[in-house]
Amino acid sequence: MLHAIEPGEGLQTYLTEIDDTLAPYGGSFFIHGGSPTVVEGSFSDDLIVIGFPETDGAKDWYASAAYQRLARIRRAFSQGTVVLSRIGAPNRRATT
Repeated sequence: MLHAIEPGEGLQTYLTEIDDTLAPYGGSFFIHGGSPTVVEGSFSDDLIVIGFPETDGAKDWYASAAYQRLARIRRAFSQGTVVLSRIGAPNRRATT
């Protein structure tokens, strides 16, 4: 979740190069930018969700030198929270 985004050259570099860092890990954007419709509580950040086919793909991508170079750029033009989480299997029920 990103907020306080400052448009500029750093943002453009990040957006232009991030897809290439995801490709080796099979990562792709599920949700990218835009503010979601809030129906309960409050939420003011831009929501970005990236999915990976392998459980460790997100960790490996995040730790990669290619992404860490871009992460430094991202931190220079925005504030935010990065969370790595495993998504449950399809059709998973709340009680299982």
